[in-house]
Amino acid sequence: MRQHVTDPSRRETGHEGHRSIRFMPSMRSAYIERFEGGPDYTTYYANEEYLDPSLVNPTLYRRTSRKAFLRTIWRGDYDVLALPEPWWIVETPYTTLLAATARVRTLFRRRRPAIVTYAIDNAVPEVLLGLPGWMPVWLRRLGLSIFSLPYVLLLDRMAFGTEGAEKNYLGGLMLGLGRNLGKKSRTFLPLSPACDCPNVEKDPNAVLFLGLLEVRKGFDTLLKAWPGVLERLPSARLIVCGTGPLQADLDAAMSAMPSIEQVAGASRPRIHELLRESTVLVSFPRTLWRWREQIGLSLPEGISHGCHIVTTRQTGIADWLEEVGQSVIEPDAPIEAFIDAIVSAIEQPHPVPLADLPEVSGRASAEWWMAGKVDTNV
Repeated sequence: MRQHVTDPSRRETGHEGHRSIRFMPSMRSAYIERFEGGPDYTTYYANEEYLDPSLVNPTLYRRTSRKAFLRTIWRGDYDVLALPEPWWIVETPYTTLLAATARVRTLFRRRRPAIVTYAIDNAVPEVLLGLPGWMPVWLRRLGLSIFSLPYVLLLDRMAFGTEGAEKNYLGGLMLGLGRNLGKKSRTFLPLSPACDCPNVEKDPNAVLFLGLLEVRKGFDTLLKAWPGVLERLPSARLIVCGTGPLQADLDAAMSAMPSIEQVAGASRPRIHELLRESTVLVSFPRTLWRWREQIGLSLPEGISHGCHIVTTRQTGIADWLEEVGQSVIEPDAPIEAFIDAIVSAIEQPHPVPLADLPEVSGRASAEWWMAGKVDTNV
């Protein structure tokens, strides 16, 4: 099911005695942008990660310790409590403690807060707990289901951020938990509105990589493919926005191929400019043990800036991207497949029409639904 807010102009204007609070283990600039258009939560976060301080409204975003937030849960006055998803494994024990604390406090107060979560996990369920591979799949999934059970039963609403996450949770949980979640969940595509940043003319030869320079993001695959792209399109340009473990490989590639340019430490306005300038955005994630790409923050950003997306089937929105004419490749495909996809996207780009994008982000739509503020249509 794909949900859309039918009246995005409806904003939370404040209700007597109402407050929505959210906890996030880490906060990024991109998260703040995706919350735009949603209800006004007070968001508490433990760590900063790629966060532009200029975007942080101190009345809505507060850095806190985990111990202090537990006190907030016990003493605070709120109607909606948004917590990390059940399969954020390293956070699940703490998250379950927060949810349980919120439930226990209702014994002493009349108000019963709604406990909600937004889920995008796309990893293979049986590998999440790191149990030995010799164990049968069903047994590893049973272990995950038992681990998830207390938190899942405490939840009131669960918004899935991708169709991949929906299939993952509902199909991967045993003990009836998948059916339980199916009755209190909805799925929202993680699309963003067309960005209103200053217009920059597209460079028809510009290909952008935006993210960490690491193997799991497929940056090594991109560097292997780029010489083949240049053989067929000598005018092609590769803009790399990011840093990471494969910096030495990038340095060597830039020395050999002047068509590659790195932009490190870019501000958010500069990132928007690069996205607006680029015709193609590439990201080639592949599964590494327990990790699998959930969405890939650069993909919705590229879509909202009119980029043609070239990625792998590892993202949770792979099926939708194919439906709308973007380029999706198997992660273990021959390098020629990556070369062909990049070249085809440069020669005949088919970005998602900006007019077809929602007026508020899919994340904001999910937040409205979780907060019980907007009745969306299936």
